[in-house]
Amino acid sequence: MAVLDSAPSGDELPGSGRPPEEEVPRYLRVAAELRDALVRHALAPGGRLPSERSLAQRYHVNRQTVRSALQLLREERLVVTDRRGTFAADGPGSGPGPPPPSRAAPSAARPVFPGGPRAAEALVRATLG
Repeated sequence: MAVLDSAPSGDELPGSGRPPEEEVPRYLRVAAELRDALVRHALAPGGRLPSERSLAQRYHVNRQTVRSALQLLREERLVVTDRRGTFAADGPGSGPGPPPPSRAAPSAARPVFPGGPRAAEALVRATLG
């Protein structure tokens, strides 16, 4: 599996601090590859990620492995999933770490649309039109 191209193949040298690739769970390797793509903006903020099925084919893993990797990225607030798919997170508070302090009451907080503000506006225009 060519998830982490920079990782050397075979056993690691003693004292390198990195375990052999076979010892790292596959979902962590898939999550690391997707995280790198998100950080480099290879996947645009607010952009839709490929489907779980296509990611499973790309990385030669089971679909459940992809789901576990995406769950990890959701916990890190790097991706957002709804019934339409999984999207690269954007906007304040979408990165890792605790959420920023909110000045409004939680019930008054406006939800973030996963496709981004442009997609939300387009949806509203399409619904009204």
